[in-house]
Amino acid sequence: MPNHDDHSDDFFPYAGREEIFEDVHNYRHRVLHPVLLGDILPRPSTCVSQPEKMPRYRIQLKIGFGAFSVVWLAFDLERKRFVSIKICQGSDDMQPTTEAAVLQHVKDNPTPGSENIIRLHDAFVIRGPNGYHNCLVTEVVVSLAELGADGRRYDDLLYSPSSVIGQLVRGFVYLHGQGIAHGDPTPSNIGIAIPQINHFTEEELLDELACELELHAIIPVKPSFPVDTVPRYLVGCTSLLDFLLRKKSFASNSSFKVKIFDFGRWSHPPHVSASLGCHLRAIKGSDWLPMEQRSQTYGLWHVSSSDFKHVANYSLSQATRLRSHFALTIANLPPELLHRISELLNATHPRSLVAFAQTSKRLYVIASRLLFRTMKITLTEGERLAKDVHSWETVLLRDKGLQHVRRLILRGIDYECEPHHNPYFSLKECERVDYDTDLESCWDLYLYDLYLYDWGGEEEFDIKENDWELLARLMKRLTGLPDLFFACPGPFPPLLLQVLHKVSSRCRLHHYTFRLSASHEASLQADERALITSPCLFTVGDLTADAADASINVASLSLARRNAPSIRRVFLYWRGPKGYEHGSRNDEDKSNRPDTPALESLQIFKHYLYHLNVDECPDSAVPSGVIDREVLHDYSALRVLKINTPIMDRTLPSPANFPCLVTLSVVCPRAPVSLAWSTHFMAFVRDLPRITTLRVLGWDRSTSFRPGLNKRLQKLHLKTRANRGGPPLLEDHVFQLAEMCPALEDLAIEINRSRGDAAEVESYRALGRLPRLQRLKLGLDATPPGIIPDDIIQIPSHVEPWFEDGWDSESPRNGLIPHRNGHVRDALVNSAIDSTLALSIVGVINSAKEENKKSDLKPRTEILPLERVEMEANNGGSFAQMTRMSGPAAKGLQSSLVLLKRRWIIERDVRDDSRNILHVREVDKDDRIKAQAQSLEPGVGKTGDDYVREVWRRVWPTADTAERLGDWWKQWESWPLDLRSVDH
Repeated sequence: MPNHDDHSDDFFPYAGREEIFEDVHNYRHRVLHPVLLGDILPRPSTCVSQPEKMPRYRIQLKIGFGAFSVVWLAFDLERKRFVSIKICQGSDDMQPTTEAAVLQHVKDNPTPGSENIIRLHDAFVIRGPNGYHNCLVTEVVVSLAELGADGRRYDDLLYSPSSVIGQLVRGFVYLHGQGIAHGDPTPSNIGIAIPQINHFTEEELLDELACELELHAIIPVKPSFPVDTVPRYLVGCTSLLDFLLRKKSFASNSSFKVKIFDFGRWSHPPHVSASLGCHLRAIKGSDWLPMEQRSQTYGLWHVSSSDFKHVANYSLSQATRLRSHFALTIANLPPELLHRISELLNATHPRSLVAFAQTSKRLYVIASRLLFRTMKITLTEGERLAKDVHSWETVLLRDKGLQHVRRLILRGIDYECEPHHNPYFSLKECERVDYDTDLESCWDLYLYDLYLYDWGGEEEFDIKENDWELLARLMKRLTGLPDLFFACPGPFPPLLLQVLHKVSSRCRLHHYTFRLSASHEASLQADERALITSPCLFTVGDLTADAADASINVASLSLARRNAPSIRRVFLYWRGPKGYEHGSRNDEDKSNRPDTPALESLQIFKHYLYHLNVDECPDSAVPSGVIDREVLHDYSALRVLKINTPIMDRTLPSPANFPCLVTLSVVCPRAPVSLAWSTHFMAFVRDLPRITTLRVLGWDRSTSFRPGLNKRLQKLHLKTRANRGGPPLLEDHVFQLAEMCPALEDLAIEINRSRGDAAEVESYRALGRLPRLQRLKLGLDATPPGIIPDDIIQIPSHVEPWFEDGWDSESPRNGLIPHRNGHVRDALVNSAIDSTLALSIVGVINSAKEENKKSDLKPRTEILPLERVEMEANNGGSFAQMTRMSGPAAKGLQSSLVLLKRRWIIERDVRDDSRNILHVREVDKDDRIKAQAQSLEPGVGKTGDDYVREVWRRVWPTADTAERLGDWWKQWESWPLDLRSVDH
């Protein structure tokens, strides 16, 4: 095909106005195709994609153009309707464009939202003088750019901007759900369908618009110009909007349909080109962002706000003037999207949900089902109960929230809860969102408070029958209540049980203080018999159990199992006789003593339970034989198993005994563990067929956990037990996580601190190779090196290769022998974590994620951004516990470590246009300040205090000057990471 590019510099004296005429110089090879009014496409013998295709579409008017295409209004001679034909730029390839493939995919997948994508009627490829051109035949639309021209306002067109936004967002939801990124969501590529054009005939349309047509002849100056590459005349654009408005036929508010079109810049994630954007970021919607940086719900919110200025001729940056307009826009999004936005806020940022609810009345109604989902009442005495019930009743009746209550929590005591003006803010995550398989449940939340109450709490629990009547009256209005949690000392009120049976018979009762007064059914009181036969009883928690009442507790569970068929959750709190030592090899006899039947009674439930917790009192232990024989047995329906008491050195069962187990939490023995036990335990975990959540506490840090990694894990919390003078932390599993657990999203793990050297940096980079990791909790282990035993204490510890000078190699003057000064200095350096270092660590992890994203090794793996990181340094003072460590230097060191103690949380900004921003904050700062004040009080030995200050000044020389000002302990900063290996 000849190349005519050398003629593109010819001068055309009649080119026309650029706002309604395309550039005539674009009629050349691989650009525009010449078309005349009245042409019928495809012209005979020009259709290369369908050679047999007959001429069908008669060109009537030009309705749009761009640098790479022209859009014509045509009449379909076969279907007798008006259509739009987009003739794309030419190419040397006759293959269909990807835009045609996208529109065909939308046509073939008509799910909700697809109606807001322009509908493709036909597609074909023609051959012309300037190359091969794709022709896309679609329905006719008017763009938002035309609607907003000349100061037009939407109130003149009989529909609101918020209605446009709602349909626009629905369309983008559909596209994102299909894995399609539009790439250029500007007002020129979004419009309103005008099927009303088909109410007119060809003659009526042309009679009305013929007088408005502007035509300009194309007369080249050079006689050698190839006139077949250009049309004989240019046609000016015609406004179909003006025509329909004059005829009063434009779409009304009840019938208009928003359409997204022009997919010439579309892309398929994760391969989103960085060069797709053609407009300033400040005026583009969130679809401009790469798909991997985009969360759908927040993206929808951002599309609605950023495109508002194009729809209503306003800028949202003028917040004070346009707040009501913004609220109106958000409030008129489709209800299903508003519900999804509110659920996301409820799960991730509760305070934003309250702000969301305060935006407008409609949004308050949407958010109310979450704000009122959990109703928590603390039962300490009758007067407070009456006050709380009255407050809840008033609010729920006023805001019609009774039907939204899904969880009623009756809590006996709460030692840590601070008063809030909004009770929603006082709720923990497990109270707001019920994840059955999560590691923390309400039982874990209330366990400590009830333990304190039952073992010496001074608060009185004094509620009379008439006080319960107030609560019962409110419960009668909660006809759709699915769950009632009772975590109060004393029996469950009979009046409330009667209400459940009459009004909410399907409500599940979670009884955390379940206990009966007798071991035989005949001896039970009538209220107790009603409780154990209740179809509502779903969870029993044996919190108040102790060895003296073991037989009664066994009978209680047995009676409940026989009479209450709905029980599926059991929580046991073992409070056995004091004196059992974990890891004792003489547990065989203890396991058969008569004080163990509380756990043996689990045999009653084993084929029915899906959630089992076994907790222990801090001053007693569950005999190992009971755990091995009764707990780790055949529970074919069990989904959650939490054994928060050490499992002894026994043969573990086959993973096949737990075909449904998805969540496992265990505590390892405190005594030295044999390699055989560790091997068996890791094999047990590795072969569980459905495990997704694993928590292991007290793991032996000298044993690699790599053989225990399960490829199905999505959440892993692994914490080792640090012993003074013990072996160093073995972290080889850290470097295997990406390969062996690629689905990990939530990780709690320990990393060795080593002054920020290259080895430490490489550990952080290994975490960044986890493609789906989003939540990370880092324990930065600053444990000093292990040393020799007591019997050879006279042998000093090693001189480390990183010691800087002779002083580092010397032994301390007091109390820390056989360690050296350099080890004490390392303890301070490794324990000092400031916000700069915290952000630097997160930066290393994120940079590794970026490298993983650019890698072509696994192109199908979705790389998720790191959303939240929590970190703190631990064990800096865990020097070997020896006689000589009781001196003042050891005490001074412990006080200094308190001064350095920090816990940081780094979170990614939730806004789609600010995802690259990280927010860092210190956790429990007030408690840290109090602890520092105590450590600075007089009482530490002067010699030890002077020695540690000397070490402090060697690490941070500025403290020498600050000491004269009395705040030497504030003059410190973290040592930076050695990033030379990362930079190279």
